[in-house]
Parts: sequence; C-alpha cells; structure tokens
Amino acid sequence: MAKSNLKKTVTSASRPHDAFAAWIDRALAWGLGLLCLFVSISFYTGTYDTAFVKITLLQLGGTGLLALWIALLLVQKRCPVTRKNWLYLLPFLIYFGWNFLGYALAPYKLDAFEEFLRYVLYFGLSLAVVDRFTVSSTRTLTRCLLAAVWISGVYGLVQVADHWLPGVDIMPWRGFFGARIFSTHANPNFFADFLVFSSFIIAAEYLRTKAKRLLVLLGVVLVDLFFTESKGAWLGFAASAVFFAGAYAACRSGIKKYARRITAAAGIFLIAVGVLAGVYAAKRFQSVSFRAYTWAAAFDMVQDSPVLGTGVGSFKTIYPAYRKPQIFYIEKFHNTETQHAENEYLEQWATAGTVGLAVFLWLIFFVLYTGWRGLKSKDGAWDERAWLTLGYTTAFFGICVHNSFDISMRFVSTGLFFAVFAALVVRLNMPPETDAPAEVPLPRPARPWVLWTLRVLLGASLVWLAGYFIYEFAQLSGNLGARSVGDYVVKMAVC
Repeated sequence: MAKSNLKKTVTSASRPHDAFAAWIDRALAWGLGLLCLFVSISFYTGTYDTAFVKITLLQLGGTGLLALWIALLLVQKRCPVTRKNWLYLLPFLIYFGWNFLGYALAPYKLDAFEEFLRYVLYFGLSLAVVDRFTVSSTRTLTRCLLAAVWISGVYGLVQVADHWLPGVDIMPWRGFFGARIFSTHANPNFFADFLVFSSFIIAAEYLRTKAKRLLVLLGVVLVDLFFTESKGAWLGFAASAVFFAGAYAACRSGIKKYARRITAAAGIFLIAVGVLAGVYAAKRFQSVSFRAYTWAAAFDMVQDSPVLGTGVGSFKTIYPAYRKPQIFYIEKFHNTETQHAENEYLEQWATAGTVGLAVFLWLIFFVLYTGWRGLKSKDGAWDERAWLTLGYTTAFFGICVHNSFDISMRFVSTGLFFAVFAALVVRLNMPPETDAPAEVPLPRPARPWVLWTLRVLLGASLVWLAGYFIYEFAQLSGNLGARSVGDYVVKMAVC
C-alpha cells in the first residue's frame, strides 16, 4: 500500500515538470525559428540598412530564449555539460573561452562590447540547441527558415523584375546597388550568403518529401543568387554542391553506384562557376583589389600580435593603423571606413591569434566530421534525422566557404545561422544515450496562489512592454516622411 502511494506521489509530482519542460522545448523551437525568420526578413526604417533592427532582434530575442533555457536548468537543478556530452560541447566551450580571455585582455572593451555580446548570445544559443533540441524542434526551425526564404526570395524576384519594369519594386531603397539585388538583407553579399546556405536545406527537404513547391522555391533561390552577382557566393554555392553531392552519393544506398558520375558532374559545375566568377571579377576588378589590399593589411596585424591577437571586436579600432594607402585610391576618398577583414579566417587570426584560429578551424572540422560520420552510420537507411543532417551540414559548409571572401558572418544575418547550424549538426548526431537530458521530478507548488499572482504580473508586464515598444516605434517612424507607397509600407510595418 505504501509503495502504491509512493508511486502515485512520484507520478503526480513529475507531471508539472514534464509539462513545464515540454513547454520550454516548444518555446525554444518556435522562439529560435521565429528569431531566424524575423532576422532574415526585417527591414529598417527610413533606409535600406537593416543592420540595427537585426542586432536588436538578436539581443532581445536571444536574451529571452536564453532566460527560458536557464530557468529550466535552474528548475531541474542540473548543468548542461555532463560526462556524456562534454566531448561534443568541448569545441564550443574552448572557442568561447579563448575569445572571452581575448576580450578580457583587450584594451578597447567599450568599442568591442557589442560584438562580444553577440559572441555570448551565439554561444548560449548553441548550448541551448545542443541541450534541448530534438528532430521535432529542428523540423519547426526548418519551417520558419523556409518561410523566410519564400519571403526574401519572392521580394528578390521583384527586385529582378524592377530592372525591366521600373516601378515594380515600390520600396524606397530600390536600386541602391544598381543591377545587384539584396532583398531584405541590405547587402547583395549578405543576401547571397542566405541563399547559399538555405538552398541546400531546401534541396534536402525536397529529396525527403518530394514536395514540388520546394523545387519552385529552389528555382527562385537560384535566380536570386545569380542576380546578386556575388562572386564569392557563387563559389561557395558550387563548393557546397560538390559537398552535398559527394555526401549524398557516398552515404545513400542505391546511389553509390553513380557516385563517380555525380562527383564528376559536381566537379564540372564547380569549374564552370569558377570561370563565371572570374569573368565577373574581371568586370569589377575594384572589389578584387580592395580585398587583396585589405587582406595584406590584416596579415600585417597578425604579424604584430601572432599568438593572442588583438581581441574580439577590436578589428575596426586597430585596422586603420594598418590600412594600405592604395585603399584611398580605390575608394576615391580619404575618410574610408573598413570594419572587417573581408575574410573570416584572417579576421579570426588577427583578433583571436594563432591559437584562436586553430580552435575556430577545429570547431568547423568537428562539426563537419560529426555530420559526415552521422550520415555514414546510417548505412544507407536514412530517416528524417539523416536528411536534416545532410541539409544543415551542407548549409554550414557553404557559410564557411563563402566567408573566405566575405564578412557576412560578422553580421547577425549570417552569424546567428552559423552558430545555430553548428549546434544542430552536433545535436542531430549525438549518441542515443545523450539524446535526451535527464529529467528531475518537481514537487507541486505549496502555495498555488503565489504562482497565479506571478503569472498575472508577468502578463501585465508583457502587455505594458509591448505597448511601450509600439509607442517608441511609432515615434521613430513619425520622422519618416511618407512620399510613396513604399514609404507607407515601411511606416505601417513599424507601427
């Protein structure tokens, strides 16, 4: 009798905990998915530049998601790093730890704080994904990402059509980069990076579901990618296509006999895209020269601080002392500003030192190896987890390749996805024994009225906060004169 009562007590005690943990998991999945969606499609008021609103979304949304996850950890009284998963988290921990040390030793902490804060949020979100995400959570994130691609991709087509039908694009920032399109990403290279990594998630989803609408979406992405005229993104896409085809042919049963043909076709495609990139580089050789001189200056920074680097977020402060005079001729004015090295690996080397670069490369290799090993372990019998692994591993690889020529990882529009994709690939391929965190039963609240009082106060606070944000955005947008339909669209979006 006593044993039966004890069993009932444990069962009833575990119910509120199970409900709370399940709610947190759903909130993290939808919260991170919507964060990725809004970061991808958000506009800024009064100009084409979306950087500030994307940074604000990351700071507010990322902090909120981390608060939910930390609340769950406190309730469960557990640490996210355990004896079973510490090897999978080790590259993330060491990479962030080294950058934290670099920031602590850097003399320009105030100027570097914003970028360091992004590192903190990326690191926290990566740990949360590795700790709590499941296949179902990843499916939710994928839905939100596909919605972002539809919105950004269709608007990209509108910008393409505007070249032949002037006035189709009603937004006030139309034609800012001439013939190059940028959609909702403020810069053609940033938009191109988004298209590169999303295209292979779409391709993997199509191979899994055979949904025809995904083929249409992939066609939209490819058209947009061409009209961004981003040479680095084209090379990143071609290299990722080789990786995607190689992984698919080597690990998928029934396809292995065609592996050589698929790999050869992908290699020819890579060469063709390389020629195309070379042709466009010759047409706009100024961008090639700019990158070459910027890389040379960044390498000079490395030579002066080869081990520790100059500290995370310090590049824009220290680089002007190393800038080559040829940049002034290229830019055609003296007061030029360069905040990043146009190469993620060079900037990692300059700001984090040789040790930091080595850890960064180790993190990348670890993620790619984990994804590849996970695909090989399926022995050709692929489930949804394998298809998600193929898509997100290739997407992560595409970001790494493209940012050999670009700086999009230094901005929220790509940096957030780099952190999330890295964690997702690791999470999807962790052994079964580490796939589910240990759940600790919770007792029922002794005073339920206290809990309900806190809920009411929290709800009222959220309503007040939402009203405050709406008021502030309305005041901000009031300074924007509505002279066209596009101006009215911007005003309505922020009000």
